[in-house]
Amino acid sequence: MVRHIPCGIAVNESERIACERLRVTLQGAEGDWIILSNLNHAQHPSVRSDEIDAVIIGPPGVFVVEIKHWDLEYLRKNPQIAEREADRIDAKAKRVAGKLRSRLDPGFVAARLLLTRGVVRCDAAKRPSPRGVAVFGLSEGLDLVAASGRTQLPSDQIALAARLLEPRVPVALSGQLRTFAGLSNLERLSDPSSNGVDAFHRSYRGQHPTRRDRVILHLYDLSATQEKQALELAKREFDTIQRWQKSPYVPSLLDSFQEAEGYPGELVFYSLVDPAAPTIAERSKDVGWDLPSRLAYARTTLAALREFHQPQDQNLPALVHRRLSPNSLRVRHNNQPLFTDFNLTRLQDAETLASAQVDFGNLEPFLAEEVRHGGLAAADARSDIAALCASLLTLFEHGEPGADAVRGILELGRAPNPTDRPTASSR
Repeated sequence: MVRHIPCGIAVNESERIACERLRVTLQGAEGDWIILSNLNHAQHPSVRSDEIDAVIIGPPGVFVVEIKHWDLEYLRKNPQIAEREADRIDAKAKRVAGKLRSRLDPGFVAARLLLTRGVVRCDAAKRPSPRGVAVFGLSEGLDLVAASGRTQLPSDQIALAARLLEPRVPVALSGQLRTFAGLSNLERLSDPSSNGVDAFHRSYRGQHPTRRDRVILHLYDLSATQEKQALELAKREFDTIQRWQKSPYVPSLLDSFQEAEGYPGELVFYSLVDPAAPTIAERSKDVGWDLPSRLAYARTTLAALREFHQPQDQNLPALVHRRLSPNSLRVRHNNQPLFTDFNLTRLQDAETLASAQVDFGNLEPFLAEEVRHGGLAAADARSDIAALCASLLTLFEHGEPGADAVRGILELGRAPNPTDRPTASSR
């Protein structure tokens, strides 16, 4: 019998898939097995710095596993990273052994590296072992736990070992990280129940522990996509914001784009200063935001989009946003616009990235007709204008005094035929 006991949330898709694969594989092995995944050995249950991806306890003994979204090529090209991670999991295995020996004799507690990218299968004689830590692939689960070896632990001691290691206060299984990359009090912004895009890109609101700044964390799981250019896709939004950082219409960066400590080649992130600015979808519900203020906001937003399409600074690349909606446009305290959600943006001088089919979801009502039918490749400055006008229309209700005239102008901007729309220079 195999029991999988999640002790925390999987940080990336690679960990989740690997634990499920191990569970299925061990069903073919004799005896009782327990898998403890995302086991936290830190002092506080929400701190992830000393987390163990998986501890597998069975008749042959106890195995402490570090799961990496690597292949053998990555292992070969990055020996220093591999050795560092091997040292880390070996130290964790020693701490696990020390904790168990207070109540039972677990024998030798072995550290393992489990690679999840591609097909990894090694001959026993040629198996890579950085710092003495053996490396296995997903198809080698039985070899990883020496399933055919001699029995070291009877069933009662397997259960006892699991009880000794299982944390008293498990991390909440809600999909919420409480701390990450030095940031605390994280609250998830992206919807954990949405499609696979959300697994690749998650966002959180949190706090910098020393500066007390409110921040927005953008976290990318490279193991949650089959895209060959996953790293480049993850970096696209950061690159756009970084190059336009002097613009008053984009958020301010806090942390640069970087790998998450302990997850090389798997998790990358960057962070922004939280502008605490509501979206126009939220702000439009405020009866105190009168028509003149909404009109002023709309004018400035159109001017800002023109600046993105035709920058006055020759050193700045023109950009096409491609994701404009009432949820990506925000209103600062001074009624100035703030553009967000640049993850589909195309910079004029950047290499075009071939991405998977995009599920536009709730963006659909605000897309230009040519983008709905032709996808992102059909998007240009004119489709941005259509999307922006469709978004701004939500600020001006039918029948409101003075609003119908504004609606007429915005309806022209979202005309179905792109040749009928005004260009950036004519707005």
